[in-house]
Amino acid sequence: EIVGGEQEEEEEASRGVDVAISDAGGTAKKRKRAAQEKASSDSWTTLTEDADAHAVALIGRVEAERSALEAEKDAMKDAHTFQKNKIRLDVGGHKFTTSLQTLTSVPGSYFAAMFSGRFPLTPDAEDGGAYFIDRDGRSFHHILQYLRDPQSFELSADVREAHRKDLAVELQFYGLQEMLDRTMPYYELDKIGAALLKQACAEVGAPLKYMATAVAMARTLVFDVGSAIPWLHKDFHNLRFHITEHTTFFLFRDDDLDPDENDLEPVMRRMPVWRAETSEEHKPVFFFYDDEGFVNISYDFTIASNSEDGGCMLTTTTLNFVDDAKVTPSQLASQKWSMAWDAFLPEEFAARETLDEHGVETRKWEKVTDLRITVVHGLSDAEPSMALALRRLDKR
Repeated sequence: EIVGGEQEEEEEASRGVDVAISDAGGTAKKRKRAAQEKASSDSWTTLTEDADAHAVALIGRVEAERSALEAEKDAMKDAHTFQKNKIRLDVGGHKFTTSLQTLTSVPGSYFAAMFSGRFPLTPDAEDGGAYFIDRDGRSFHHILQYLRDPQSFELSADVREAHRKDLAVELQFYGLQEMLDRTMPYYELDKIGAALLKQACAEVGAPLKYMATAVAMARTLVFDVGSAIPWLHKDFHNLRFHITEHTTFFLFRDDDLDPDENDLEPVMRRMPVWRAETSEEHKPVFFFYDDEGFVNISYDFTIASNSEDGGCMLTTTTLNFVDDAKVTPSQLASQKWSMAWDAFLPEEFAARETLDEHGVETRKWEKVTDLRITVVHGLSDAEPSMALALRRLDKR
């Protein structure tokens, strides 16, 4: 019995151990399964979030493309509407028909402001709905042609000088500066030349030399100065000078005024100043006549040719002795110029510096053997003020 009882206890304990082992195994499996399920759930959540983000981005792109397409359609619709929206104009009694798009194609212009919607406009019902503009209608067809095709527009060469002047006035009124710059790039310079001639014509009884000089200067409003001298500073190799409203005093000798009157005193007269742009490192340079009878090319036209400041770059020492035919820039002898220290290349200048007897550095002038001056633009003989001046010269 005792033995039987011990066996039963051992069997019972063994079964208990098996149950415990079984329970432990089941718990481990449950935990493993739970962990797997959680990992799967987390992975699914991540995938879902990524998919949602991608979908949102895709929807955003689609909406942006749709908006861009709608904007393009609206723009095309507006352009089509503009083209269909005919505008009739009565410019000083001359009738024109065009589109609103053409008229308003230049921002900031007269027509862009006129049809901006900020001002009340009432077309003339009795004149076919035309808008009246009290300006010169003879020049307006050039303006309209430019507005229709600005890239290929060219002002015809047979347009007379007086009509060009009228057109320039109209372009300024309508705020079409770009057209003015393209079709008449020297308009402002021409006005300076015309002013010189008008002033000369207004001087009753002035020597013939003054009128001839004004005519010569008005024919030389723009000119190029060039030289192939290797030791000349790069700023002075190729320059394009434009006339300015500045003037300097120039010494006319008695024989310049009247070769038959040797007792006349030298007279100071105002002469034009021309300006040219150089490289970014330097200031503009000026071409001018001075009160000693010299012609100069310098950074400062207020500095005389014999200034101790060394402001003069190039000068000719013969102008105060030349005859009537040699007063304009283009007629100055190319081999009679001298060059100051400022116009040398830096290394060339250093090599040419010398010391005087007191040990002071001297700045030597050099003769220039080749300085070419070529006229680019001047007033034509058909320009009204030029024609008047030439008639005055013929009569005298």
